Amino acid sequence: MFDVITRPGRAIALGLAAMIFLSAPASAEQLGDNLQQLLDAMERSHPVLTAAAASRQAAAADFEIAGALEDPQFEASFEDIDREDDGLLPQRLGSIFYSIEQTFPLGGKRALRARIAKAGVTEAATERDQALLDLTAQMKTAFAQHFLAIRATEVVEEQGAILRDLTQIARERYAQGLGRQQEAIEAEAELSTLAGEAADAERDRLIAVGRINALIGGPLDAALAPPATLPRVPDARDLDLRSLVALAESRNPTLAASMAAIEGATASNELARRNWYPDLTVGVSLVDRDRDITGYEAKLGFNIPLQWGLRRAERSRAKAKLAGARARSSMTRLELSNRISETLQNLRAAGIREETMRTKQLPRLGEAVDAAQRAYAVDQAEIADILSTARRLKQVEIEHLGMIFEQQTLFAELERLTGGSL
Repeated sequence: MFDVITRPGRAIALGLAAMIFLSAPASAEQLGDNLQQLLDAMERSHPVLTAAAASRQAAAADFEIAGALEDPQFEASFEDIDREDDGLLPQRLGSIFYSIEQTFPLGGKRALRARIAKAGVTEAATERDQALLDLTAQMKTAFAQHFLAIRATEVVEEQGAILRDLTQIARERYAQGLGRQQEAIEAEAELSTLAGEAADAERDRLIAVGRINALIGGPLDAALAPPATLPRVPDARDLDLRSLVALAESRNPTLAASMAAIEGATASNELARRNWYPDLTVGVSLVDRDRDITGYEAKLGFNIPLQWGLRRAERSRAKAKLAGARARSSMTRLELSNRISETLQNLRAAGIREETMRTKQLPRLGEAVDAAQRAYAVDQAEIADILSTARRLKQVEIEHLGMIFEQQTLFAELERLTGGSL
């Protein structure tokens, strides 16, 4: 898919060299050639994922806390204390009451608090899932950039080989009195412009290496093995929009988080309603008179929800949060569907452009360069024609690599939106 047609002999030689270079196994200490290995390393070490996992653990602890009763209250009270006649110090310690009390929320409030906390656990879990999807898309994009930057360097080298051959032919023609010295100078001048383009390709490669190293937590300038191959991008014309949207609705973390927010807001709304119910307090006391347990007391109590303004405000707040959660969920679903549609259409258009370049433009331009070189060798063409055609070939080759990169980026985004691999 990624081969570019140039002069037959040189294309074969450079293609074999590229295959050997790109498929060389990395050392045990060096990553880079295999995308899945990089993704595994990123998942193990990236601090965003570590922080999200910690948030999920904290939310799970909140769930345990929400369903638990408050600690019981112990109290010891001293009664019937006689003081000395001529002082304030106690003369005799009378009765001692040892009591313990426990409050029980009524109306299913404990269960509702547990539901709210459980929704928080789901939201925390989706936070990590979404972070992993975002980072995976970044890694796939950087991996493609690394691969294609190396390929761009090869394109420049292929162009340089063509220009070096052309310069040699121009010199030989001038030595034989068949051409002008200016022709060789023009070819050499064109050759010198490739140095800047090679520098651009090397810059892109180093940027990609830095991004990959940042994602796996390594030094930014650490060497990486060249990527062996790019992930396959399916023909976008075979992808169905409705199926992709349905897939996203079943596994997209952001949408799952919005549904969890609705669940939590629904439970909060019901809890605000049930806060009108009192909480029951049950207690028992042992009576100690003159250091002898003489009996016990039982106690029942409940709070009186008289703060009507407070309760109404709580209900109003809970209803507003529930309405907001539902609206945000609807907006999330709408935006997600729209972004999937846009990404799919862009992927289809990029695929058509890439296929046109690969199957039509590049072969014809390669043939045109070969024909122009043969014509120049027998004094049937001007060197300017060859340089113009070769320059156009290189430009289209670079544009073709850009189309491949766009496809890789768009497909990675489509997988991110739909919640995973397609």
